[in-house]
Amino acid sequence: MRGKIYWALLGALLLVTVLLFEAQKMRPVVAVLDVGQGSSMYVRSSDGYEVLIDSGSTRKVLRELSRYRPFWDRHIDAFIATHADGDHIGAFPDLLERLEIDLYIDNGQVRRGNGPFDAVAALRKNTEYFVPQPGQRLAFGQHLYIYFFFPYPELVENMGLNESSLVMKIVSDGISIMNSGDAPQSVEMYLAKTYGSELAADILLAGHHGSKTSTALEFLETVNPDYVVVSAGLDNSYGHPHPEVIKRIETFGAQILETAKEGSVEFRI
Repeated sequence: MRGKIYWALLGALLLVTVLLFEAQKMRPVVAVLDVGQGSSMYVRSSDGYEVLIDSGSTRKVLRELSRYRPFWDRHIDAFIATHADGDHIGAFPDLLERLEIDLYIDNGQVRRGNGPFDAVAALRKNTEYFVPQPGQRLAFGQHLYIYFFFPYPELVENMGLNESSLVMKIVSDGISIMNSGDAPQSVEMYLAKTYGSELAADILLAGHHGSKTSTALEFLETVNPDYVVVSAGLDNSYGHPHPEVIKRIETFGAQILETAKEGSVEFRI
């Protein structure tokens, strides 16, 4: 009898330990996930709302998400696709196998790029679907807001894939981060002139994985971040981040963090 009681108590202790460990993942966080050569960002607010922006291209996103979400949670409030490149939405089908998504957001482009279009079409049809206009703000609870700056939905079909990336600022519990997808410098310069200080953020996700086509100095100066995060694969064939971009960020004076070197980069209050 004593042996049974001992093992029962030990099992209960282990269960409580596991539950407490998993519960720690429910703290507010802004994380740029290490998904290799791609992009994915996870945000959880202090009142429990969760948003995932892009997915990367492989199932690696599931492993990284498990670091921030308890294993029993199969629900997420919103998924936002910046644009239809495979390195931004290629893991859609894998996510849909594991998660129920309440709201799907993208730029409204029709079957362009190299993403999983069947999954995109299913989300647009079977999930609450929203295409934002520049100047709109989306609120999740009391502590998580997303401000959209670009593009105009009526123009996206005549724009290049990267050029039509959704550009947004996420503000969660006092942390602000600018995500411009793969938008090129021409878009960045337009945004800097149009919105000015409205673009200011604590963190900037380097455009196009640190490609020299993005992260213009004027855009850096307008966003004025303390940190710039580069989401790219280690020793990738594209040469991201480009030395010219690294030098530009260093000249500006922000701290550079790379998922290829740091793993997933997280910011907590």
